[in-house]
Amino acid sequence: MGDLDAPSPTDLTVDAEIVHDGDGWTVRDGGREVVAYPDEVVRITASWKGRAYADVAERDLARSGDGDLSIDACVARLVEHHGIRPDGDDPLVDQDWIDAMASACPQRRVRIPMGG
Repeated sequence: MGDLDAPSPTDLTVDAEIVHDGDGWTVRDGGREVVAYPDEVVRITASWKGRAYADVAERDLARSGDGDLSIDACVARLVEHHGIRPDGDDPLVDQDWIDAMASACPQRRVRIPMGG
């Protein structure tokens, strides 16, 4: 929303709302007005997400966590695929290994205009 060169609000909570007041759009958060935009500079895209299951048994299995991947299983798959082993007992704090994985895995570059 708004001019791509203008700074975007950075202090919003998950409770922020976008409200149309008849003349434009206002971003409100916790009862405070954060920023307002006229209609001509606003494009809104809505995305709803949900989980769909074939039946109740599949839903219950997903909710139970059975079959979820553990950290150890994920690390083992990365090691098997890339052949790069972490040092030490905790790969989540092994910055050299984390950097090696980040370099080994392809990245998709996305430009997000952040303003200011």
